[in-house]
Amino acid sequence: MSCRDSIRSERLRGVDLYRSVLKNKRRFSILYIGVLYYNHHQGYKEGFYMLSKQYERIGSFLFHDVLKIFIIFLCVFIFLGFASMFAVMMLPYNIVNEAVEEIQQGMQSVLSDGLTWGGITIHNIYATLVGTCLGFVPFLFLPTLNLGINSITIGAIMGYIHISGQSALKMFVRGIIPHGIFEIPAVILSCSVGFLICLTLVRAILGRIGAPKVKQIILDSLRTYVLVILPLLIIAGFIEAKITPLLIQL
Repeated sequence: MSCRDSIRSERLRGVDLYRSVLKNKRRFSILYIGVLYYNHHQGYKEGFYMLSKQYERIGSFLFHDVLKIFIIFLCVFIFLGFASMFAVMMLPYNIVNEAVEEIQQGMQSVLSDGLTWGGITIHNIYATLVGTCLGFVPFLFLPTLNLGINSITIGAIMGYIHISGQSALKMFVRGIIPHGIFEIPAVILSCSVGFLICLTLVRAILGRIGAPKVKQIILDSLRTYVLVILPLLIIAGFIEAKITPLLIQL
């Protein structure tokens, strides 16, 4: 018996239990409580089954369609991060410091209310949505631009920390890794999905695939964002707001 058939049979039992409530009014209260518990239990069971099927679909989508792109983007992310870090380390400190001060002044209004869990999470959701939605512009493959910006930014920050006399490794371990193990994969995955959407649209325009395949890729991408990327960003936002500042002060 399949899981769906099992759920159907459990519903029929719930109907029988409800009918017994109507026939036994003296024990109505006890049986009614039993019906409520039974229905809630079956509702959770069915919800868990449906959610598990969604994640099975996502797993297949990631393995067959996204994995190669994700690995390539991960390598590009690491390379650009190190390249930007070494590039900043080779520049004179006064030039880098002036550039950092200008950036800080420009970002001051954003950072003033963006260091909360909600503020950080909303900012990250916006950044990853941009990385994904840019894929709907065919032929340009703009999600790669979003990937490069994030990678170069992290590398440049590490380079600036190093030339300012602090330990870049210590800051990376305490200030980046705790939330970065969730946030960075989410960013790379969002760009990978966006790149796949762009590639799919290009293939459709060139007549290599049909509309059903395009629809399937877009739906799987949306499912991946909601059930994978979004939870990763929520976790990362909490760690960055509540835990990372404490680790930096150690």
